[in-house]
Formats: sequence, C-alpha cells, structure tokens
Amino acid sequence: MSPYRTAARAIVVITMLLTYSCFAQEERWERRDQWQNFPRIFSAMDVQEGSVVADVGCREGYLTVRLAGAVGERGTVYGVDIDAEALERLRKNLQETEISNVVAVHSRPDDPLLPDSVLDAIVVVNSYHEFDAYREMLAHFLTALKPGGRLVIVEPAKASSRGDSREAQVAEHRIALHFVLQEVREAGFEIVEALDPFVERAHRSDEMWLLAARKPSEP
Repeated sequence: MSPYRTAARAIVVITMLLTYSCFAQEERWERRDQWQNFPRIFSAMDVQEGSVVADVGCREGYLTVRLAGAVGERGTVYGVDIDAEALERLRKNLQETEISNVVAVHSRPDDPLLPDSVLDAIVVVNSYHEFDAYREMLAHFLTALKPGGRLVIVEPAKASSRGDSREAQVAEHRIALHFVLQEVREAGFEIVEALDPFVERAHRSDEMWLLAARKPSEP
C-alpha cells in the first residue's frame, strides 16, 4: 500500500474517532441535563447577565459552557481545573462552539489562581471532596469573590455512609454536607442555603446536596 493511501486512511480513522467522541460527549451532557438541575445551581449562584464567575473543577466544560451562555457576552467565566488534558478538551469545546467569554485556568492543588475581588460567584460541582488543601482553597475563594459574592458547592453523598469519617467518605469520592458546612463557616463565609438532598443520581445510586454561601459584605 502506498504511503499516501496509508496516510489517507489514518486521517479518515482519526476523523471518525473525533466525530464519535463529540457525539458521545453531547449524549453524556444531555443525560446529565436530565438530573443535574443546573438552572437551580445558577439560581443559587445568583448568576446574572454580565456576571463574572468561576467553575472550579470544570473538566471538559459541561457547566462552563452553560455558564457562558447565562452570563452573556458582557460576562466572563473562568474554567478552572488542575488537569491539563481536561483543559485542552475544554478549549476544544469552546473553539467548536465559538464561545469567547471563557478563560481556561490551569490551577494548583492549593490555589485556583483566580484574580482577587473580581468574581460574583464560584461553583464547585463534584470536586470539593478532591481538595486535599481545602482550607487553602476556601481562603482563595474568599479572596477572589467580591463582597456579597456567592460560593456554591454541590457534592455527592450516600445515606449508608453519611456517618462515616471525613477521610472514609472522601476515599469513596463523596462527602457529607455537615463537614463542608463547618469548613465553609470557619473560612469566613455566611451560609445562604443548604439543600440535602438536592438531586438524585440514579446511575450512581446516591444523592447530591447543594450548599450556597456568601462572602460577607463590607461595612
């Protein structure tokens, strides 16, 4: 077989794989839309047109893309993740959808690398339990938010393990609301609302709770 024909076949295979990947992601996101209730998350964040917000632990951008539409052209979304490959997938999604109001941020384990006193809201969905340096991260969130800015955390929990230690729950990639309530208060936030449960994840046989907190307003 000629090298040209081999190269042509390789291009076809790569194109098919990329097309399949795009369809698979779209299908996953549509399934997630059925249970995640992202409009209620945005309500807890108090997202408005023109808001400046951050999606921490954004992965390939399920929530980031939806936030970009919610804040509009005058708004900005920071898509933050520690995983460089996930951010590359995010950038690819943004390019394909021609979204231009998102800033991808490659964060550190103890610092989301967000600008100070700029953000109206920060959301962390299914990622807080991964923060080994959660105290440092909460301190940075507080600094990044404007006075009155919102922090919304959504995490999975399972009824059978809610009484377990924090360490045991985190090892199962879950965390109960009461741990995070205490940690957020100790970081200096005011609690706005707590929903437990918030949504059910039938495919995981567990639930997710939602916590909304606020940076105290300056006198």
